[in-house]
Amino acid sequence: MTVTYILKYYERLEKFTLDNPTNVPLTEDFHLEVDAILGAIVTAYGRLYTSSKGSSVLKKKDIPKHLRSAHDEIMSLRHERYSHNGDHPTIKADLEVNATEDEVYLTAYFRSSTYNGAPSHWRELFEWLDRFLKASFQDQLDRLSKRTGKDWKPIKLDMELSKVGVSEGNSIELGPLELPL
Repeated sequence: MTVTYILKYYERLEKFTLDNPTNVPLTEDFHLEVDAILGAIVTAYGRLYTSSKGSSVLKKKDIPKHLRSAHDEIMSLRHERYSHNGDHPTIKADLEVNATEDEVYLTAYFRSSTYNGAPSHWRELFEWLDRFLKASFQDQLDRLSKRTGKDWKPIKLDMELSKVGVSEGNSIELGPLELPL
């Protein structure tokens, strides 16, 4: 599901360009929405390559060499901007101090830059990742079929919007997925 989210967010980010006439003018809201979508992509992608409870970690060595620079760029954003703020060149915080004889004036500045839309060189990496994970899953099913003598088939998860509801506490929840057994 993670790659599905990455691809959906990426498609959304592709529409957020300054030359797209359907977008609102460049405002703080526009920049914040682009940054939120980019952060979602980077965070979801990074989870695949960092250890977490209950999931296996993908290896950089599996990525084709010509796509590794895009991977490194995304992981740098993850580590230096979104997960551990401060050291990425796209953000900078400054504090200006001006003193007079009687008073000290502080001015805080925060500068942030981001992509104009979706970085086009990321698309091939995400599409490769989608194919790689699907093939890996199919390989596992084939091994299970061979080992057990039974035909192991993938299921298609279908998240229906009709199953989305609001729970107590006003959180939005997707109802239980019904899996054919």
